[in-house]
Amino acid sequence: GRHLGLGRSDIDTLALGGMLLDVGKTKIPQKLIQKPGKLTREEFSIIKNHVDFGVHILTASKGIPHKVFRMVATHHERANGRGYPMGVDTSEIPLFGRIAGIVDTYDALTTKRPYAKRHLSPHEAIALLYSYKNTTFQKELIEQFIQTVGLYPSGSLVELSSGEVAVIIEINALRRLRPNIMVLLDENKKPYSEFKAIDLSETYEEIDIKRGLPANSFGIKMDEIFL
Repeated sequence: GRHLGLGRSDIDTLALGGMLLDVGKTKIPQKLIQKPGKLTREEFSIIKNHVDFGVHILTASKGIPHKVFRMVATHHERANGRGYPMGVDTSEIPLFGRIAGIVDTYDALTTKRPYAKRHLSPHEAIALLYSYKNTTFQKELIEQFIQTVGLYPSGSLVELSSGEVAVIIEINALRRLRPNIMVLLDENKKPYSEFKAIDLSETYEEIDIKRGLPANSFGIKMDEIFL
């Protein structure tokens, strides 16, 4: 929202809508939400009802902005009209709904879910989202989202030109390919006794990011590291 130049009021509304996107899942049986493996067509139909359930819950609540209703109602609609529950295309999806669809998908791709064999690294998810431009999602918004989080979003594991392994801890607004990193493993992929922080924007190009790494590479558990 800030990256798109939205005002404070709209950013607050966008944030509230983001937190309430899946409130309708409280009306879905938890055993279905937590089911491991692929859902049947009938089960998926039940899951899709969470959008309408969410709108109904918000309708019974006081002080919810209309934009939040529309955001919750359309966060599973897609640019090509192949979303749900209404099957409308970009021309009928409000801006906040289009933003929500991208962010919700990114979250689903990068979060461990019972039905998925594995979750993607932030870098892998960004690459997949980019492939969805002008089909599943509006091209311009996908490009703006990638600019916002960077090619290597915070939390990404990367291999450096030195052979070391690091995690992205902060994106530099002016030099998005030169983020702040925390180096975890040496060139032999052995953990350092103390992790060192480096701002790549101040290293005069002597260290580069060689490639993004899948989540949990070399046994690194990101949740434990951040704790």
